[in-house]
Amino acid sequence: MYTRITTGRYDSEKEQDVRRLVENDVLNAARKLAGFKSYNGALDRTAGKLAAITTWETEEQARTFRDKLGSDVMKQIQDLGVQLDESQVYETVVQA
Repeated sequence: MYTRITTGRYDSEKEQDVRRLVENDVLNAARKLAGFKSYNGALDRTAGKLAAITTWETEEQARTFRDKLGSDVMKQIQDLGVQLDESQVYETVVQA
């Protein structure tokens, strides 16, 4: 299994819109992708920072998530002013 970690920044005044987009569009798209296992989203509201942690069956699935998410969803993310950093992918070696 592989873990993908993406960090980024967002306008805390748009938190509800960002959460709605993730809960509706991002998760619906992710659940349809081969190898998707889980999603965890975290926010630092004070700093306007976010982290998204997903798990996948293979390294390739983890690395290509953003590409496979679709341009429509990525455009919605950008339109909300969310700035995503480059994702990091790790092999999952311990899980609880």
